[in-house]
Amino acid sequence: MKVSIIVTNYNYSKYIGRCIRSCISQSMPKTDFEIIVVDDKSTDGSIDKINEFKSNIRLIKNKKNIGAASSVNKAVKLAKGDYFIRIDSDDYISSYLISFLYNCFLIFPKKFGVACDYYHVSNNGSYIAKIESEEVPIACGILYD
Repeated sequence: MKVSIIVTNYNYSKYIGRCIRSCISQSMPKTDFEIIVVDDKSTDGSIDKINEFKSNIRLIKNKKNIGAASSVNKAVKLAKGDYFIRIDSDDYISSYLISFLYNCFLIFPKKFGVACDYYHVSNNGSYIAKIESEEVPIACGILYD
């Protein structure tokens, strides 16, 4: 297993389906990555949306709300990938993101993490701006060793 994609969710039922679909739709062969979704005790029906994808993901349901950081740590301990990436449940990713970042590690093997620029979009997916990750870093979308 090359990459573990970790998605944490708390009450983002409006976006979680789009997020998971984008993770499933990666250009990397399906056997090379896994998707772990951690639901942090959502109360908005998120779990019903997540369950629609249960054949394509590993689901961890927190018994109580523990926050994003603790949820990520829980998933990292269970991850099978050589690398992992965290995706926020209200985000969606390009179908080439995982392959691109993984190949960056092959080119620069001594790095701890690799990231790339990203797009800021509206709730309906309309382009707002391209953001340079070095100027405006974010916690998600970084592939870690």
